[in-house]
Amino acid sequence: MSDRSALDRERVARGAALLTALVGPIEAPLELGEVGAAARLLGRAVSAGQRVVPTWVVPAGVFSSVAASELPAGHDLAALLRVAGRPDAVERIARARERVLESELPGALTRDLEQLVRRPPPGAAGFRVAVSATLHEAATAAVAGLGWTEQVELAPNALAPAVRRAWAAALDDETLAALRGARVRDLGLAVLVQALPLARVTGVLLTRDGERTTRVARLTLRAGTTQAVTLRFPPGVGDLARWPAARARSRGAPSAPTRRLARALDHAAAALATADPAPLLVQFMGTARGEVAIVDVRPTAAPAPLRATAHVWTRAGLDGAVPSVPTLSSWSAGSRAVAAALARELDALGGERTPPEQVLGRFSGRVYYDLGTVLPSLARVRGLDLGALLDDVDRELVTALARCHEVSPGARSLPELALASLALAPHEARVRQQAERFERRAGAERRWIAELDLAILPDDALTTTLRNARALVEDATTLVVEATLGVALAHVVVSALVGRVGPGGAPSQPVALTVALATAETAMAGSELAEVVDRGRGDRGALEALAAAARRVEELPHGPLRLGLEGWLATHGDRGVDELELARPRFREEPATLLAIARLLARTRASPPAPAQSRVRVSADRALAELEARASWIDRPLLARAIPALRGMLALREGRRVALARAVALLRVVLLDVDRRLRRLDARLPAGAAFHCSLDELAGALRSTRADLGAVVHMRQATYARWVASPDPPATFVERPPALAVASGARLRGAGTADAVVEGRVTVVDAAIDALERVDADSIVVTPSLDLGLVPLALGARAVVTERGGALAHAAVVLRQWGVPAVLGAAGALGALRAGAVVRVDAARGEVEVV
Repeated sequence: MSDRSALDRERVARGAALLTALVGPIEAPLELGEVGAAARLLGRAVSAGQRVVPTWVVPAGVFSSVAASELPAGHDLAALLRVAGRPDAVERIARARERVLESELPGALTRDLEQLVRRPPPGAAGFRVAVSATLHEAATAAVAGLGWTEQVELAPNALAPAVRRAWAAALDDETLAALRGARVRDLGLAVLVQALPLARVTGVLLTRDGERTTRVARLTLRAGTTQAVTLRFPPGVGDLARWPAARARSRGAPSAPTRRLARALDHAAAALATADPAPLLVQFMGTARGEVAIVDVRPTAAPAPLRATAHVWTRAGLDGAVPSVPTLSSWSAGSRAVAAALARELDALGGERTPPEQVLGRFSGRVYYDLGTVLPSLARVRGLDLGALLDDVDRELVTALARCHEVSPGARSLPELALASLALAPHEARVRQQAERFERRAGAERRWIAELDLAILPDDALTTTLRNARALVEDATTLVVEATLGVALAHVVVSALVGRVGPGGAPSQPVALTVALATAETAMAGSELAEVVDRGRGDRGALEALAAAARRVEELPHGPLRLGLEGWLATHGDRGVDELELARPRFREEPATLLAIARLLARTRASPPAPAQSRVRVSADRALAELEARASWIDRPLLARAIPALRGMLALREGRRVALARAVALLRVVLLDVDRRLRRLDARLPAGAAFHCSLDELAGALRSTRADLGAVVHMRQATYARWVASPDPPATFVERPPALAVASGARLRGAGTADAVVEGRVTVVDAAIDALERVDADSIVVTPSLDLGLVPLALGARAVVTERGGALAHAAVVLRQWGVPAVLGAAGALGALRAGAVVRVDAARGEVEVV
């Protein structure tokens, strides 16, 4: 093996190619420093007798040779790792990435890659190009973002650029900072080139689910539409028809190809376990005959033990304060405010002082906060039931974490409960006063910018405007966090009091008592849109134009519907889908999604929610009266104080959420002008470049009239695209996300919004317009989360199921007021509920089941 390595190094030094085939007999173990961990694991699969898709490796030495010849001194991976994480290293990393993308590959390598495209293996439909880093710890590579892959068509000159992009994937400031934090000091980059056949099924297999021996597979079936199916079966099952869960999920015995596929997966897992007994994540492709070809094999870290020093990351409750996957501009505008507000509120509530930098983190670009840091402080607040406070988090996890910190997670005594209820009014008064001051300031700032021509401002004046708009967003974010914590505290008190009274007169969920508050501001935009559509039902010409997929209001003929939509945009046009993300346009800028929702409401004959709201409020008032009648003389005055406080804090929080959306829209107006100036300085910058810079970087660019942000922006855009395309990690996990998160069982659970049970067919929806067009009056809309900009679509559907959210989420408040059946926070819904499947939604119990 040493002689072969010497020959390989000599060939690379001469500029020759080294394209090593993995398939076929392997005469010697593959060296990690030569082919990387991913290639070596595939080699083990071949040695274990498993079928692997045709695979070639561009060894790490090729990249080292290219980097030595193309990069200036101090830009190699080892040097970049030493400085990663420092602000002054960002441009150096971005420049190195740009040089690699423009580099010349060794001539022989280029010829070999072209030969692969000209003469691909029989049955090949395309290629997969992937990074194979020379890291012993595969979990480190995954967390750092080195799991880069790309599908390449069978086209001339397609593979060489893909190989360069694979190398460039590691030249990312976030990736290198994560590697440096994991104490990685040097790194080699090999690249896999794989010929992919046409496949009926693609998926991933977890050979062992944690400490259990269960196999878990997530399959993507390609038959007209893409559907995800999750299977869980024990080793040696042999025939999937004997697995009861499979029969329950499919309403019958699995097909013959499915049985063969299960046997093939079980056989592959058993063979791989002989070489590596640790749990493995196997990516595979399956044919119509049930045959399996392995594409990728990765070891998975065992679940981290839960202890007092563990980081328990969760995003529960954050949907209303930060975007799901923020660009760098949105992260820099809101994250600091979220962390500082959380730390300040915990300190004010009597908990331990928490440094803001320890509160927030990001995984796959998603924002999480550390429950292990926050919980000990919350536990010291008198009268607090942690399980009720952290309603969106698994109660068993909260209880176990509380035990680790030697604190009690349960409800406190009646005197402590009384003290907690007394603290609600001062908290509400303080937030309300801050909100009134904010509104006066925000109103003046909005009027100032509306009357101002930003284009004529000098750079220093625009910098000041940027700073002021940023301060508004930070202040609005702080108010949302403070109001959200007040809502959670009031909810804890109400839940404890309802529990004391007993189930006889209590609603199924204590939070249902809150719907009697006046219409929440977050519900107003949707309610008014439904009223506009209802008033325009006699406007035949406008309805025909709307049904013809109009994308702008100006395309509708003049009449009641167009007039109503123009008025709606004048009032609510600064709202939008994913409206907390600065890079996303508002409805006033791009109304196509708004018109798609209006088209849905017109098509389903959805009526305005006002009558339903009245019925819901009457029901809530009746439940409250029954509850008070059953309460003891001790509990009655506490209820009389706590329930109005919860309603008041909820109304206040919903208003702060709308104010935050408007502050973000104002900052976006300023950033669009900053973006235009940057692109005048550097014509290579794409539109929207400013959104991939931090606000501090933009202010510095304006002050110094910098024209060298191109490499940084392109690096950040690539990172953001990778994050958006990656699957969501679980809502809560210990230390690091699991390799594969799937829902177990045929019944999903979450937080319900109405006393109703409905059935319908699943329609999977995201923010895309074509997804909205599939919704009808019989649809059970299933979506990752229901953004406020999309909430009105619920008025045109039978029910809604989301993976994220909870009883106190903004969407839950709106849907509860409208009386729309929904189950929010049903983890694993997208994997468990197939498009077109008939499901039953029990919005009272918060359960979803396939019929």
